[in-house]
Amino acid sequence: MTAVADARWGRTPAHAERHAQAARLQARFPQFVIWHGEYTGAWFAITATGLVEAPTVEALECTVRSLTAAAVVSRNRRDCTLSRTGTGFQRLR
Repeated sequence: MTAVADARWGRTPAHAERHAQAARLQARFPQFVIWHGEYTGAWFAITATGLVEAPTVEALECTVRSLTAAAVVSRNRRDCTLSRTGTGFQRLR
């Protein structure tokens, strides 16, 4: 795919590393659809209950870990604080 085609579909070269991070997280958590929003700069995951938004890839990883049945949240990571802002939408505080 060319850079022009990639930009048309929201995958610009300037954000290649962020898209690679999202792909790696997606591979680790295949039950979620994960992506980085180039326009907003936020990280997103579609879960069984709705859409989750996080300000960083680390915060999104913490959230998807906590949403999995086999989650083992490290004590070294900060707790994820979620709040409902609408039907099926969660935003990290």
